[in-house]
Amino acid sequence: MDRPVIDRARLDDASGGDEEFLRELVDIYVEDAEERLAELKEALIAADEDALGRTAHQLKGSSANMGVVCVADEAKRIEDLARRHAVADCADVLPALEQEFGRARAALHSMVGQPV
Repeated sequence: MDRPVIDRARLDDASGGDEEFLRELVDIYVEDAEERLAELKEALIAADEDALGRTAHQLKGSSANMGVVCVADEAKRIEDLARRHAVADCADVLPALEQEFGRARAALHSMVGQPV
């Protein structure tokens, strides 16, 4: 069974049911997540496990707050690996994280009526 991409109840809770505010939250989340993904790539290239763990933790938290379950799960995997000093294994998880983010971005944009 596939994992959920978005926990709609959590997302509705975050927006308070306000559609305009939801669109703003989606825009902010997507922009921030794209920046965090870029930071993760840089940290991976530098083999900086502290930056990997910190950035993955930030992405996990913002994703969980938005109900973006699939991204939060993959970010947690990277955070856990970085804490165990398994930087090389983070490289194996990053593509899955990017794929899940792509799915989530498309789902979020679809929910708020933005081009996917």
